[in-house]
Amino acid sequence: MRKTVASACANIVNKARNSGVAAYIFWGILSAVFNLLFFKLMLLCGLEYWLSNLITLVALKFFVFITNKIFVFKTKSAYLVDLFKEMIRFLGSRIFTSLIDYLGLILLVEVFHLDIFYSKTALVVVVVSLNFFLSKLFVFRTSTKIDWALGPVDTLCKIYRIPVTSL
Repeated sequence: MRKTVASACANIVNKARNSGVAAYIFWGILSAVFNLLFFKLMLLCGLEYWLSNLITLVALKFFVFITNKIFVFKTKSAYLVDLFKEMIRFLGSRIFTSLIDYLGLILLVEVFHLDIFYSKTALVVVVVSLNFFLSKLFVFRTSTKIDWALGPVDTLCKIYRIPVTSL
C-alpha cells in the first residue's frame, strides 16, 4: 500500500514529537530569538559587541537550562545531588558551545570582516544545533528520568537498579 505524502509527514511529525525534537525546536527558536533580541538591546545600550555578546550568553544559559530540563527533556531529579550533576554537565557543555559562539563572532568580525549581526545569526544556528546533540547525549540522560507515578520503594529500586522482585 502506498503512503500518501500527508501520512508520511504526519509520521515524521509524530516521531519528532515523541523524541523531544519538536519541543527542542520550539524552545530553541525561542532561545535564539531571546539571544538575538537581548544582544541587540545590549548594543542599543551602547556596549561593545563583544561585551554585549558575553552578557547575552550568560543570561541565556539560565533561560535554556530551565526550559530544557522542564519542557524538552523532562528530566526529574530524585535528589539534589542529581540536579547539581545535571546542572554541571549542562554548564560544561554550554561553556564549550559559548566559546564557539564568543570566539566565532570575534573571528568572523575581526578576521573575515563580516557583518556583526549576520555573523551572530549564523553562529546561533550552529550553536543551537550543537546544544541539542550535547544535551540529548550528555546532559539530560535518560538515566535521570524518574517515573513519579511509581511508589517510593519502586522509585528507589529504579534509581539504584535493584530488581523489585528481590525485595
